[in-house]
Amino acid sequence: TRHPLVTGVQTCALPISKGVHLTGIDVAPAIVAEAASRNQGLQAVAADVRSLPFAEASFDLVFSGSTLDHFESAGDIQAALGELSRVLRPGGTLILTLDNPANPLVWLRNGPLLGLFRRIGIVPYQVGATLGPRGVEKAVRAAGLDPIETTAVLHCPRVLAVAVAGVMQHVRRSWQRAFMRHLDSWESLERWPTRWLTGHYVAVCATKSSA
Repeated sequence: TRHPLVTGVQTCALPISKGVHLTGIDVAPAIVAEAASRNQGLQAVAADVRSLPFAEASFDLVFSGSTLDHFESAGDIQAALGELSRVLRPGGTLILTLDNPANPLVWLRNGPLLGLFRRIGIVPYQVGATLGPRGVEKAVRAAGLDPIETTAVLHCPRVLAVAVAGVMQHVRRSWQRAFMRHLDSWESLERWPTRWLTGHYVAVCATKSSA
């Protein structure tokens, strides 16, 4: 039986496999309630990732997808990583993504254009601190984890992809599948030396020593 933890649980239906006891957290009780109503078998908990209501070594896998980059400081990210490490079992795996500060579009959105984007509603959510590849590896190690791979992911033009995805909900399935294949083809840019400029997220896979 697997016991994964997901931070920033989504309200959409999640594919929960047999033998998986999935726990999802979010700081917003309304999000937690909606996620629980849409996903039978999901243990949804309202919690701050910097202070988790779980015992040590509760989970064998933790996935945190662009959750920690909504905090105000790198210190908050470090505190959250310390908690994720605490609840991860020895030999367990952490998969973490954060906004990639080296991507020019992310840098513009999070920096010079953030005020404008908030006023016109393009960025209605909290944008916080983030870490580059070296910074995230250092933070992961400081939390007692061993990074085994660090890369950049999501290379498609995100703003355009989101806009087109809205239209794709109303077309035939064959077109939807073709659109998804097109989006997937952009991920070949991960193999290029320029991946840190095109990837929207820094991604790290780390393990907790079983020693």
